Amino acid sequence: MEIESDSFADAVIADYVMREGIKFQNNKHSDRAFYCPATDEVVVPMVSQYSNVAEYYSTVFHELTHSTGKKSRCDREDEKKGSFFGNKEYSREELVAEIGSSMLCSRTGVAIEKAFRNSVAYIQSWWKALKNDPAMILWAAGRAEKAAAYIMNEA
Repeated sequence: MEIESDSFADAVIADYVMREGIKFQNNKHSDRAFYCPATDEVVVPMVSQYSNVAEYYSTVFHELTHSTGKKSRCDREDEKKGSFFGNKEYSREELVAEIGSSMLCSRTGVAIEKAFRNSVAYIQSWWKALKNDPAMILWAAGRAEKAAAYIMNEA
């Protein structure tokens, strides 16, 4: 299926990746999306693997938000120490990445209702892992805003 890309969102991605020297791979068939801190690389499935373009950008922005945790960027490395799937530190970082992704989708104009609903469900699942702590949402939103501004080169 051919999905029409968004030139503004693509420009934001290209600018951030080039400015920061991040390896970005989206040209191979894949069933995983991830950020690898050791190699400073973001890998996402090809855009053609998504049912709509907003899901693609939501995924890319989620992984790029993770990349802002690096010490030379927004420096969330100490906050992630000792993190493993499902623990508090991991859950907090997932909240940051998903809220950041939603902010970036909105700022670039690719936010559509289905991607927004998926983000809300994802955020709620991690928030439950953090025992619905209202302070945690504010904590994560603050870091997500800083990450989104950094990616948009507003910081």
